[in-house]
Amino acid sequence: MDFMYIKYKNKKRHSIIKNGDNILNTDSTIIPLKQKELKNPSSISNSSSNIKNNTTVIPVIELNQYNSSHDNDKNDEITIFFLNAIHKNYLRNKK
Repeated sequence: MDFMYIKYKNKKRHSIIKNGDNILNTDSTIIPLKQKELKNPSSISNSSSNIKNNTTVIPVIELNQYNSSHDNDKNDEITIFFLNAIHKNYLRNKK
C-alpha cells in the first residue's frame, strides 16, 4: 500500500492510496486537540456506514499512550518514502 497524495484542507484530510492495482480515495475529519475533552474516544468508530461513504474520523491520540519501543525502522522507512516523494516532486516541477 503506497500513499500517492495527501491534502489537508478545512480540518479534513484527503488522501489517495494505491493498493496493488486499486486506487482508494479517503476523506477523514481531523479532531483538534482542544476538543479532546468534548469527544469520547469510545464513541469514535469506523462503522460500515462511514466506510461506505469513504469518511472516517481520526481519533485523538493521547501522548501518554505513546509506546517508546516504537519500531524505528518503520519510522525511517516512512521518512525516506516522503523525502523521496518530495524530491521527485521537486525534480518534476523543476523541468
